[in-house]
Amino acid sequence: MKISSETEKHIITEALIEKQNQLISIINNTEDVIVSIDKDLRIVEFNAVLTKLVKRGYGIEVKRGDPILQFIEISTRERLKEIYVKVFTGERVFGLAEYKVSNGGSLFYESSYSPIFAENGEVIGVTSFSKNVTARVQNEQKLKKAYEEKETLLSEIHHRIKNNLAITSSVLQLQEMNTKNAEAIQCLRCKSLNQSGLSKIGRG
Repeated sequence: MKISSETEKHIITEALIEKQNQLISIINNTEDVIVSIDKDLRIVEFNAVLTKLVKRGYGIEVKRGDPILQFIEISTRERLKEIYVKVFTGERVFGLAEYKVSNGGSLFYESSYSPIFAENGEVIGVTSFSKNVTARVQNEQKLKKAYEEKETLLSEIHHRIKNNLAITSSVLQLQEMNTKNAEAIQCLRCKSLNQSGLSKIGRG
């Protein structure tokens, strides 16, 4: 009976170890940053992506128990604290953040922050999943810039057309005033009316 009990414990232990290894494999085989923190805002668990980012950005190894805010830009810390305050009330929060890098550029991360609940319902920590969306944000910024440039160009073209129509209309009126020929006057008035119609369309 004792042998059977020991065998069962061994099987259960092996199964737990296998599950744990599978979970570690899952969180380390993603491009997303995964990190969980406790109520003191200290790192409890993290994946290999965070390790690489911290090593590249700060030249140090991230460890369990490290304050999460030491790896966040000073300008971003207050905003992140506000997010954690909300999550510790049980709320789930989503956000997009910009992080400056050493080469002067920026990285953009889309993050979700979720509360970790104890059995009694108390929030004891926060888990965050952050996805690098830099390429998407940069493409959106390029499209927005191209659209704004197009709008500026169209506005400039519209303005020039209106000016040209106004000048042409004035020239036709001067010619009409200086012409004695009735047929020529009629022709100039007809053109002037056409110009006036085009100007109204331009103003619309």
